[in-house]
Amino acid sequence: MYVQVQDLRIYVGGGAANQGMSIRGVCTTVDEARCLRGIFEEAITRGSDTLWVDCQQLRDVSYVGQQAIFQVEQLARAAQLIIYWCGLSVHLVQELSATGLYLLLRCLPATSYQGPESVRQGATPLVQC
Repeated sequence: MYVQVQDLRIYVGGGAANQGMSIRGVCTTVDEARCLRGIFEEAITRGSDTLWVDCQQLRDVSYVGQQAIFQVEQLARAAQLIIYWCGLSVHLVQELSATGLYLLLRCLPATSYQGPESVRQGATPLVQC
């Protein structure tokens, strides 16, 4: 599955045993944040225990985007789902650190991503929010 809202692109794939996402572009508008949250909510309901998120091509996350990420993390924890955020840029680490959100996320280097490679390569069909 592939989702695009303005400048946000999210690739999603894998089954309940190995879910992955690749978030690309920016998450700076209310619509983009709403889309991001909705896609994560769907992933949370699949019943897996781990979700791998490739963030290498995510360029910017505004305050509303960070709120969506915080809400997603809270929902995931309630569902006992661990989200690994892989490959955050130095710029994003600084943005997330400024609000304290970075400390709540399980961040790993891009090389630690263990989700489906097809997701990271963008080889999934298009779906709109």
